[in-house]
Amino acid sequence: MTQADDITIRLAEPSDLDAIARWTVDRCREPGRQCLHSWTSGSEEEAAAELRTLVEQDEIVLLVAERGDRLIGALSAEHDVDLGRGWLRGPHVTDDDWPAVAPRLLAELRPQLPEAVTLLFAYLEVRNERGISFYLDEGFGRRNPIAHELVLPGDVAIEPPATTAESLSPAVEAGFLALFAELFPKTYFTGERLVELNGTSHRILVETEGESEVLGFAVLALDELGSGGELQFVGVAPRARRRGLGRRLVTSTVQRLREEEGRTTLSLNVTDDNAEARALYEQLGFRVQFSGTSLRWTAPSGDD
Repeated sequence: MTQADDITIRLAEPSDLDAIARWTVDRCREPGRQCLHSWTSGSEEEAAAELRTLVEQDEIVLLVAERGDRLIGALSAEHDVDLGRGWLRGPHVTDDDWPAVAPRLLAELRPQLPEAVTLLFAYLEVRNERGISFYLDEGFGRRNPIAHELVLPGDVAIEPPATTAESLSPAVEAGFLALFAELFPKTYFTGERLVELNGTSHRILVETEGESEVLGFAVLALDELGSGGELQFVGVAPRARRRGLGRRLVTSTVQRLREEEGRTTLSLNVTDDNAEARALYEQLGFRVQFSGTSLRWTAPSGDD
């Protein structure tokens, strides 16, 4: 795409993906360099397989920076045109080249994204001070509070739920949608979209009362390539709180993941301002894997 001095920045090709995955995983192993959209765990092979899937589905733009034939930097953005959002992976640049290369990678990435993508997010380990400062200097706003990813390994035993939440059925779908809209009015998924995904990439479990009233729900997303899942949403109706319902929803999700889906590791995100939920998860055996901060950039309006 462009060349300045002895550095070339170009769109990645399929033959680059294994090298990009190795480069990314190697740099993300250090918390001070970690981008949480890029990598949090797993092998280089799994990271490369994920990149290939995103490329095949036309859901990512990848740039590489090279000096001669040597890779010195990479930046990519996974994107969802329907949501109008992109999730940045990087920049992952050699320390000496960072000041010159990181800004160029971001400047050249932006025009390569679909026009519908008007929100960009960067999610970095809190110890990645250089990356956080970079995005703040580039006009991103920092979003608080800090979020922690907690993981329940497959070898950690968990108590069986007193009652097991049931899979979402058509009879209670309206109740789920109403409660989800009440508890999560502004999030990256709508309740309707989750219902569409239920049974494919997602599983929705509900606790009900009577024929159609939904008291609580849990939304499980299955890893496409891994052996685990992510607990994306847990919600309990205000009138049903303080009954242990949240605990039963979590343990039911673990049971579903392990016994019905044949998977092991469960992860979830919880923010600093939700200390009560974090305490519950840690009581059940979840442990903090990393702590991240989110930064956001909104494209200027065409009317400005």
